[in-house]
Amino acid sequence: MKTVFFLILFSLIAALPGVSQTIGYQMKYDDPYDINKLFVHFIPLYGDVAATNMTIGYGFQIDYYHLNKFDFTFHARKSYGARTDLMRDAAEKNTGNSNTNSPNVYNMIELGGTWHWKDFEAEKESKVFLYSKKDKGARWESMVVQTTAIIGKVRNIYGARLGGMFYNTSFDMNRALTKQEVTLSDASGNPIDNTATLFGNVKSSGVYLGASMAWFRNFSLEFESKYEPGGDDLLLTTYFDILFASVKVEDIVYQNVVYSANPIDVNNIGFRLGIQGKYNRALSWGYGAEIGYRPSVKTQSFFMLLKLSFPILGSDLKYSKIDSVEQE
Repeated sequence: MKTVFFLILFSLIAALPGVSQTIGYQMKYDDPYDINKLFVHFIPLYGDVAATNMTIGYGFQIDYYHLNKFDFTFHARKSYGARTDLMRDAAEKNTGNSNTNSPNVYNMIELGGTWHWKDFEAEKESKVFLYSKKDKGARWESMVVQTTAIIGKVRNIYGARLGGMFYNTSFDMNRALTKQEVTLSDASGNPIDNTATLFGNVKSSGVYLGASMAWFRNFSLEFESKYEPGGDDLLLTTYFDILFASVKVEDIVYQNVVYSANPIDVNNIGFRLGIQGKYNRALSWGYGAEIGYRPSVKTQSFFMLLKLSFPILGSDLKYSKIDSVEQE
């Protein structure tokens, strides 16, 4: 049900309500292959709601496209601080009958690439927003979005994805012990105090393998009417990955005694469904979302991520060469 809800949410975002009409236009430029090669994202805000931990923070991302055959992505993010890192904050505040492990700061790092095993161009209908400086007052106050349908080129990319990932976080150890119906013991077999408030640390490192579908539009046009010039340069990618990782749970230190975390069961395999959108401009913004199950502590693997990128700096990596003139 959660996956279905997420797909519905994607559909609502992609299909904004509006009134469509037919307007004459002249295409000035239409080339979905003429895109920037490098995009540098600053992510001022992300929200990660997970069964293991809930965090809000920032990050950055780099996307590089190589010869219409591959693209590569590096992504990193972390929480703003303890107050936006729920389990870490709870662990730091519980200084009474609690374990003394230093709680992990939430961090997530990914590096991966996509091979474009099928990359082709097709003509499809697109919707363009209509805007006129002459429209004032009640027309804009009504908040009715007007669009027109145009036929333009769309670049379709089917990709194969491969990459590596790492993350660490704090989590509620008591909840894991209760759900898994296990307990922790020291080297002598003595069980830990069942009244203790326990917070654990988990680290996960591994690889992902998946597939993607992308649709690139990059056109501009002029209308044969009062409307301002328009266009579309959205680069939209959806993907599905299988996640494989080595998951390690740190032993618990309680009242100077070490209790093994071996009884805690983990999931070494997970999956995610995601979407990412950005624009082919020198300065723009973008968005992304994911849902799935991370390799993590068993019963605490579900997660949902939303992120906003602004600004995104784009470059075609083509720099004009200025020939020096030798003066006599």
